[in-house]
Amino acid sequence: MGQVTKIVEPLLRGFTDAAVVVGRDGKVVFHNPPFAAMTGLSRRALAQRLAADAEVFSLLGAPNRVDREAIARCFETNRVYRMAEIPVESADGQTFIVWLSVSPVTDERGNVVAVIEQLRDVSAEARMQTRFRELLALSEARAEDLERQVEVRTRELHAAFEEVSRLSRTDPLTGLLNRRAFGEAAVSGLIAAERHQRQSAFLMCDLDYFKRVNDQHGHRIGDLVLTTCAQVLRRSFRTVDSVGRFGGEEFVVFLSDTTLDGALEAARRCRVALESTPIQDGEQALPLVQTISIGVAVYPQHGTNLDQLVGAADQALYAAKRMGRNRVVLAGVAGLTAEGGAPAVAPAVDGRGARPRRLTPAESIPRALTLERVLIIEADPGRQQHYREALREGFEVTQVADLAEALELCRREQYGVCVADMEQRDQSGLFVLGELMRQQPGAVRLLLIESQQPFEQLLGTNLAMLDFVLLRSDVHHLPSAIESCRARRDSYRTHPLARGPQASRWMTQAQEMECIVSEKRFSVAYQPIVHAADGSLFAHEVLCRVAPDSAVSLVDLFDWALREGEIWNLGREIRHKAAHRLDQRPEALLFFNLHPAELLDPELTNRETELDRHAQRVVFEITERAAIGDFTRMRTAMRRLRERGFRFAIDDLGAGYAGLNSVAMLSPDFIKVDMTIIRDIDRMPIKARLLRRMVEFADEEGVKIVAEGVETEGELVRVREVGCHLLQGFLIGMPLEEPLEPGALPPFTASPPAPVKG
Repeated sequence: MGQVTKIVEPLLRGFTDAAVVVGRDGKVVFHNPPFAAMTGLSRRALAQRLAADAEVFSLLGAPNRVDREAIARCFETNRVYRMAEIPVESADGQTFIVWLSVSPVTDERGNVVAVIEQLRDVSAEARMQTRFRELLALSEARAEDLERQVEVRTRELHAAFEEVSRLSRTDPLTGLLNRRAFGEAAVSGLIAAERHQRQSAFLMCDLDYFKRVNDQHGHRIGDLVLTTCAQVLRRSFRTVDSVGRFGGEEFVVFLSDTTLDGALEAARRCRVALESTPIQDGEQALPLVQTISIGVAVYPQHGTNLDQLVGAADQALYAAKRMGRNRVVLAGVAGLTAEGGAPAVAPAVDGRGARPRRLTPAESIPRALTLERVLIIEADPGRQQHYREALREGFEVTQVADLAEALELCRREQYGVCVADMEQRDQSGLFVLGELMRQQPGAVRLLLIESQQPFEQLLGTNLAMLDFVLLRSDVHHLPSAIESCRARRDSYRTHPLARGPQASRWMTQAQEMECIVSEKRFSVAYQPIVHAADGSLFAHEVLCRVAPDSAVSLVDLFDWALREGEIWNLGREIRHKAAHRLDQRPEALLFFNLHPAELLDPELTNRETELDRHAQRVVFEITERAAIGDFTRMRTAMRRLRERGFRFAIDDLGAGYAGLNSVAMLSPDFIKVDMTIIRDIDRMPIKARLLRRMVEFADEEGVKIVAEGVETEGELVRVREVGCHLLQGFLIGMPLEEPLEPGALPPFTASPPAPVKG
């Protein structure tokens, strides 16, 4: 052993790892300084322990068997043994993680005479690995938590926007559909009824003597009566039926797939149910018996569109009132019949109550359409042949290949019908019909399209310039389509309501609106938009204004422009009137309203305009109150304008059609929150929470939120609290004839409060 020690001692002294030499008897015959340091013992104490035959691992606070077995196998097999990550502890309390290596030492005959135990301290590496595993687990936990938070926030945001959408479609007092939403549901129901050739019914309901209830008991009790009536209406009809509040104490119901007898029975049940339902004020039943009068009109007997059904049901309701109230009356052709009275005179139907037989295209051509002059714009010879075959009887057909040729003909000739396919040589068929409308304003305008989903293709375009849209595969129905358009136009002149004072007033207004647009008899005003932080001026919204003494409202003017295809001209002139302000005021930023149909105006999207010189200072507001259908075409038009420097805002968010979808699909730079959300926000926490979610979403997307319609100090404080970026409303500034100079508005007296949750 002495010879072995002399050989290995110089080698082991130079080791940085702890090392010992152990003889066959298990005693330590040599150890190097790193081992002595690892034990934590003094030199004397270590020598005493070794003299007492202490084994290696007993000196390190670990079980002796850990290395004893390895030493024994090494002596037996003359092989190296290694063990990883063994915890040991020194005498002074330090802990180590070591890797153990047991190597044999042999003599010249190959016999194992001793073993060397090498202990490498890997504590730092082990701690690093442990810390890495901890950090990795923490990172994964944080990622999962963040994912959960995003999921929760997304659900909250979707729920909030769904709530806004619901509020925009329902009456706030009764929870029934509001007038606009009911109209959409009823029109959809009529389309389905026509497609499947089934009957439907429309009910006009009015609470009897409701004004007396308000006068005698107050409006709070009146509201209880209205909500009770709404609950009875919901219970009385099927979930597939549509129930809405028409206004005041009037309610409307659309019954899908319902016969005349079924509609009368449903109305009778509703009348009896309301009469027998007590009016509850909390736990107390009020001494009130509320009755209802109902007028019933059935499709197609009493009308083939919603206006006709409303008129027929309204006349029936008037008869019910005249006959003593609290009854159901059916509209009839020759008269009106009360519930329980003699049968009404109705159009002839077969014994099963089926609708009248639909006429074939040839049968449906009336004598009045004989030799109707039709102008067809189509370059494809095959389609031209199809059109000629469809209109071979009763029509004088002229076909041209392009818009230029059609315009030349229209300068010399008058045509009763203009037909164009959506796919033209250089322009869309929609653009062609719009241009022809200027020279042939009285002509029926029909557009043919290829898509099997026509409304998906056309929503968001200027449908007001069209009378009829027909699939190209249904071209053989052209005669029926022309007759339908003519009949609809004639109904405006022959309907009884059209001969009354209201119709005369409407016709006068229509003439005035035409003069306003054609003669440019309107002006623009500028309403300031300010920074919420300090009240400093940010921009102006450009608003259209008519003369104060005009009988025409702006809503009527824009509705008329859409119906008559004048929305492009009206929008162009508004932008022209305001454009010179950008030349005069280099610091001005202007917001212009755009209807989705205006984004298809080729003069705006395909050519440079006077606004292009200041594109960086122009924001186009896409009104969300209008339906946006073809997002692909919308995004294409917006991309072209963005490439020229213009920016975009979604207007009236929360009061229109698209909601979150329009934000997601159009990626606006600004979101203008509708005033219906801002109104009374200081007294309605749910609105504040909703607006807070919108602001958080906008901050994440880099979008600015504009709160519209701020009119009270309470609303101002609340919208600043939740973190809105920009503000607009009568409290901020009224619309003015001239844009304000920077600094013209007084700053807010206090800095905005710190944003609060909810």
